[in-house]
Amino acid sequence: MLALMKAQLWSGLRLAVRFCPERLRLAFLEQPLTVPMDFDRIQISAHSSEEYYIRSRSASKEPDTAVWLQAVPHDAVFVDVGANIGAYSLMAARLHPQAKVLAIEPSAPTYASLCQNIWLNQLHDRIVPICTALSGTNGYSGFNYSSWQPGAALHGSGSKGKHYQLSFRLDDLIRFIGFPQPTHLKIDVDGAEQFVLSGAPETLKTIQSLMIEMEENNARCIKDILAESGLVSVSSRPTDATGMYVNYLYARESEPESANTL
Repeated sequence: MLALMKAQLWSGLRLAVRFCPERLRLAFLEQPLTVPMDFDRIQISAHSSEEYYIRSRSASKEPDTAVWLQAVPHDAVFVDVGANIGAYSLMAARLHPQAKVLAIEPSAPTYASLCQNIWLNQLHDRIVPICTALSGTNGYSGFNYSSWQPGAALHGSGSKGKHYQLSFRLDDLIRFIGFPQPTHLKIDVDGAEQFVLSGAPETLKTIQSLMIEMEENNARCIKDILAESGLVSVSSRPTDATGMYVNYLYARESEPESANTL
């Protein structure tokens, strides 16, 4: 509740500044803050209320994801689909200096923050950021925006803008850039899970574990795809107060990972 009130106050201040002289508006709106994240000395650059109040608390928001990342092997190959400003990619890279991390984020403003945060934490030698969408075909596709603010989410149903961008099958993207075969995968794409999975059959057959957020009412088809790939659900945890969105941890059926529902 307190975080919501602060976010509303921040939005009100931004609205009020619009009535100030242009130079004052520019100075106010273009002064990001470097703030600590709630995990292992990681810092992020906050340009928006979403980054300041939500993304900086990513470990608390998804404690099951933080526990999972701590448990992956030190030489893991981690792919973060829907990386946003990079919170979980930063965690993985900070925890495991030998790991290779691929952070994929389609939103251009958020991708800029992702790249800035990688540099801010001096993890540019461990994390490869890519600005692209993922789907079942290679080509280009339209991308809607719910907000132009860095750190925003739920773009699929957005009406604030749209542009066309490159789109890849995950399997083909990994081959194209010469990235190692992933061992651990995180997917948080606000309803586009099926599109991502349709372009990743090879990846799904080789990864050892997967953390995926799903809308519970539309999860059956996704769960079937994962079962056919030899992955079994290990734990789950709602990521919002309504229980509509749930984080599921999946592991390879022959080598299940231990994890507690938090």
